[in-house]
Amino acid sequence: MAGEENAFSQILEDIRSQLDTIANQMTEIFKKRRSNELLLKEIQRESASEKNRHLRKSADMMSVNSIDFDDDSSFFTADSNK
Repeated sequence: MAGEENAFSQILEDIRSQLDTIANQMTEIFKKRRSNELLLKEIQRESASEKNRHLRKSADMMSVNSIDFDDDSSFFTADSNK
C-alpha cells in the first residue's frame, strides 16, 4: 500500500510540475501578447500621425496665398472704351 501511495504522490507531483510549466508558459504568452498590443497601438498612433503630417503637407502645398486686390485694382477694371 505504501508503494501505491508513493507512486500516486509521484504522479501528483509530476502533474503539479507540468501545470506549473504550463502556467509559466501562459504567463509569458500573455506578456508577449500585451507587449504586441502596446506595440500595435504605438504603430497605429505613428501611422495616424504620419497620415496627418502628409495631409497637412498636401494642404499646405494646395493652399493659395491670399491675393490683395487693393494692390492691383486694374485687374478688375474693364476698359469701357472698347
